[in-house]
Amino acid sequence: MKHGQGLVRHTVFNLMGTVLPLMFAVVSVPLLIHLAGSERFGFLALMWAVAGYAGLLDLGLSRTMARRVAQGTPERPALAPSAVWQNFRRVLMVGLGVAALLQLGWSILGESLVRRGDIPLQEIDGAVRCVALMVPCIAATSALRGVLEGALRFGAVNLMRGGFTVAAYCVLIAIALLCPELPSLTAGVLMIRVGDLLAHILVVKRELSGWLQTASSTEESSVWSESAWFMCSQAIVPFTMYMDRFFVGSIIGLGAVAHYSVPYELATKLLLLPLALSSALFPRFASQGSGSYELAGRTVAWLMCLPCLLLIWLGGDVLHLWVRFDVAGESTWALIALVAGVWFNSVAQVPYAWLQARGFVHVTVGLHLCELPLYLGLTYLAAERFGIVAVAVAWGVRAAVDCMALQLLVRHKGGPSFKDCLTGFIGGGCVVLAAVLSSLYLVFAPFWFRWALALSVGFVMAMFLWLKVVPSATKASVMMRLGIRGGGGG
Repeated sequence: MKHGQGLVRHTVFNLMGTVLPLMFAVVSVPLLIHLAGSERFGFLALMWAVAGYAGLLDLGLSRTMARRVAQGTPERPALAPSAVWQNFRRVLMVGLGVAALLQLGWSILGESLVRRGDIPLQEIDGAVRCVALMVPCIAATSALRGVLEGALRFGAVNLMRGGFTVAAYCVLIAIALLCPELPSLTAGVLMIRVGDLLAHILVVKRELSGWLQTASSTEESSVWSESAWFMCSQAIVPFTMYMDRFFVGSIIGLGAVAHYSVPYELATKLLLLPLALSSALFPRFASQGSGSYELAGRTVAWLMCLPCLLLIWLGGDVLHLWVRFDVAGESTWALIALVAGVWFNSVAQVPYAWLQARGFVHVTVGLHLCELPLYLGLTYLAAERFGIVAVAVAWGVRAAVDCMALQLLVRHKGGPSFKDCLTGFIGGGCVVLAAVLSSLYLVFAPFWFRWALALSVGFVMAMFLWLKVVPSATKASVMMRLGIRGGGGG
């Protein structure tokens, strides 16, 4: 397998596989609400939530197989093809078991759950059966995706991810035009999920066709112990990321959840770039050790300054134009604190990927378990005493502590020194800190002044990033693709 110089290309593939379906959803969701009705769309939203959590049922094998595949070669694989398919069947059986439990639970509790709804129970019964059958498809697809990521087939991964997601929206709209009932809508999505699974099976089978049939460099008996740690990590991280809104809802009130969750969703969308990069870095760290670590850490620290700075200064206007929140209201101050935390979270993706790729996933799990009670206690105190702004500050503090701790753990485990990324970390941190402090004045400044300053500073910073931060090879590749040679046009 080839580990070439395609990090930028693979990061772009990951971004496109996420951003393009997201853009399509922005257009499709209002149309679906109009055609199917708000209650049916609410059920579809719950279906998407179930689909998101169904990916956790891959039992951590997605990351484990990505790491093993990246460490080996077709001639000397660290994971035999027979082990890949054996693990695939196990995940499929677990998914089928969870699907049966989901159907059983619905048959017992379903009537009480929809007593106040306007959708007939029979209609929801048929839809639940389809949703349950999606669970094993999603879990098995996630496991196979790890094989392709380990083999650096990010183009194929994101073509299938983005293509089938867009296809699902198209099918939903077509069905909603003809027969906007839940069994038909969910059956259409189930068909797409089955197609996605079959496509992954075919692509993985082609990828493994030239491999030696026995593993030589890694004991396959350790796959499941490693997968268990990855499964714990997959369970803990979403818990720490989303637990804050439950405190807001239970302590402050459900009305405050909207004023907190809207800026939260807006701020965390900035993580798309570092998450795409960390996904592309993972197999490289697994096979090459610390290669690209310093460059990636410094680049993320600097690059994320620009969107964070702009959102800190202009976030209040965005919230006002989007959902009519007060420009200088609590949601704006919460957004500012959350964006600062997102910058730390972005930088943390690089050491987090390195530790997991080098086999120290148990270390990251231990760190997050240590952080969890402290973070929950701080969030509870913030919600009870101060409100959503303090909750956002607690989230940002947790992100900063987590970032520093992960980098220290990398150094402790024999990885690159913190000094290697110090320039970008300090420089980027100072920019974000300056943006936060200046926002105390800019939030109350005139609209035109705030936007003129943001655009001017943003342009200057974008030029700085292009000239001083973006690697020369990347700039040359971009300029060549745009037909620019040297300083002239082509």
